[in-house]
Amino acid sequence: MQEAVVRFQDILDSARSYLPGVQDALLRKAYVFAAVAHKARLRGSRLPYLSHPLAVTRILVDLKMDLPTLCAGLLHEVLEEENVAEEALRSWFGEEISGLVCGLARTSGMNLQSQRQRKLESYRKMLVVMSRDIRILLIRLADRLHNMRTLQFFPEEEQTRVAQETLAVYAPLANRLGISWMRAELEDLAFRHVQPEVYRDLKRRVEERVREKSEVIEKVSALLAERFRQERIEAEISGRVKHCYSVYRKMLRQGVDLEQIFDLLALRVIVQETRSCYEVLGIVHSLWTPVPGRFKDYIAKPKKNQYRSLHTTVVGPTGEPVEIQIRSREMHLEAEQGVAAHWMYKEKAGFDKRDEGRFQSLRLFLSTLQNFSSSRDFLDGVQMDLFPDEVYVFTPKGEVRELVRGATPIDFAYQIHTEVGHHCAGARVNGRLVPLRYELRNGDIVEIVTSKAQTPKKDWLKIVKTAEARSKIRAWLRQAEKDRAEVLGREILEKNLRRAGLQLGRLLQEGEIRTVLKELRLRTAEELFRAVAFGKISLTQVLEALPSSVGMEAKPEKDWTRDLSKLVKRAEKRSDSGVRVRGVADVLIRFAKCCNPVHGEEIVGFITRGRGVTIHARSCPKIRDGDHERWIDAQWEAGATFRQRAKIRVVSQDKPGLLAGISKAIAAADVNISSAKVWTTETNQGLAHFEVMVKNLGHLNEVIRSIERVKGVLSVERLHH
Repeated sequence: MQEAVVRFQDILDSARSYLPGVQDALLRKAYVFAAVAHKARLRGSRLPYLSHPLAVTRILVDLKMDLPTLCAGLLHEVLEEENVAEEALRSWFGEEISGLVCGLARTSGMNLQSQRQRKLESYRKMLVVMSRDIRILLIRLADRLHNMRTLQFFPEEEQTRVAQETLAVYAPLANRLGISWMRAELEDLAFRHVQPEVYRDLKRRVEERVREKSEVIEKVSALLAERFRQERIEAEISGRVKHCYSVYRKMLRQGVDLEQIFDLLALRVIVQETRSCYEVLGIVHSLWTPVPGRFKDYIAKPKKNQYRSLHTTVVGPTGEPVEIQIRSREMHLEAEQGVAAHWMYKEKAGFDKRDEGRFQSLRLFLSTLQNFSSSRDFLDGVQMDLFPDEVYVFTPKGEVRELVRGATPIDFAYQIHTEVGHHCAGARVNGRLVPLRYELRNGDIVEIVTSKAQTPKKDWLKIVKTAEARSKIRAWLRQAEKDRAEVLGREILEKNLRRAGLQLGRLLQEGEIRTVLKELRLRTAEELFRAVAFGKISLTQVLEALPSSVGMEAKPEKDWTRDLSKLVKRAEKRSDSGVRVRGVADVLIRFAKCCNPVHGEEIVGFITRGRGVTIHARSCPKIRDGDHERWIDAQWEAGATFRQRAKIRVVSQDKPGLLAGISKAIAAADVNISSAKVWTTETNQGLAHFEVMVKNLGHLNEVIRSIERVKGVLSVERLHH
């Protein structure tokens, strides 16, 4: 594929559009100087070398950078590649432009894939130099982006190294500066070269999934647009597809498949001012039910890179989750351009106090680069800021492994190999033994000690931090529980069949057990044993499922339900919980505190040894992670008139009389408040948690809508814990 060529005139025209009165002569002089300096060189694509600085400057124009930065972009490799003297550059272009180019030259040639100590030192020096003027970092990022766009023209042995370096350093830097589009493109380009087969397969699946969900997004967009028209809210609605590498990382981090990534395709609503963001949020939540735990207010509490937006996920018109992002136009510009967006403001009117505040955390980050003398201290200090979610450690052979921050030797062991994780008995970090709950630090050299006698423990789930380790531990524990259940179920079945005058071995040998399996809709005898152990199938059901010739021989003395009293306790009287478990109303029932289901929600029972059946909402993450063999069908009893507790979170303006208005709205919905907690946030917003008694899910939604209608209320959501 031929590399696209950027024309200087296009750069000049674009620069004029946002830099009124730009000095064409200075930019032309930089262009001619670079053309003469690079005239004898060609790129790997066989195009003149000048095509590279032109492409880099085009990227800087897209970032709307100032004139000195554009000139430095055109000249950024004349010192390193063409041996032009610094004095000559200074005499032609002055201190500011030559300073940027010289700073770039000092960061070139630093091989971040060298030996461990050299890598840390090179990394430290590069960032220290770039921290002296943020524009140096932006030019270096533009340079790397164009190199990644044309990586296919690099020597093959260089492609993987450059791509890995991009994922490790340059993409996180773009993210730290808030330039989301650049980070996404750098990550996807690098992903394509580091794991080409995984990238191609995921890209294909993402595109298929987007096509499937596009109709839902269009329907939600149309409904929102009509409602905005009615409310006279000026808003721009568009779709956003999550980029491939971000999807890949989320799948690994959460241990889920693509179908469980709810924000793959999201709607973005852009309004004129901040106040309208909360108005739109109220409209969205009045149209569709919010998904619990999926609301994030990054306006009240911005991310570290100063990203601001409201994120909410709702159950759309077709029953599928839909993520909606709401932000003002100014927030959107900052989200796309990050720190670079402010050069446009500076050129127009200088920075105001609000702009200064946005740069405070960035200045703090850059200032830390000056304060570390050793490479190890530097890495620990800076990576906490630059890579807040990752830690990089080494195997004894020097291979780098990336883990989430807070990861333990058990997480490391499972990343090496599943069997290494299963038999992890201890660990040596930097040559000394450490406990398995030790939190790994950047630069640690980790060696795992294994033992065949060691197996995963349930307590490990409280220690590990990675989804991969947690998933593998749970899988092992589930399988071990199934194995124990098979042995227990077989013993119970043998014992009770013997009392009935039958032999389990004979039923298995002569094939009668196949009739039982067919009648009970089971596939194997092992499934039958597990169902017996968990109390899901009784002796009566087994006997009734036997062929008549065999069943007539059976003379059961008693059922074994009393033997299973430790698994499912029977209540003395009919339960007043309002729930039936597999058609039986006298099972000891309790409601899960993790999801607090209310009448009207889809529910499922979970057999809890010694504590009867725990009722969860079917959407509860905890039940999804549990052993499915311990699930049991449950449904609400018709005509139940009892009330249940539900928790509501209300965010509002902080003004007198508003709490009284909210309480009045709750009372108007025929609901009693059993408890309330109210406080004021750092952003001068009111925050209230109410515990109310409701009849069912419809009643709860009526309460929420009643509160949303109170003037001054910004958002209302149900809490599930």
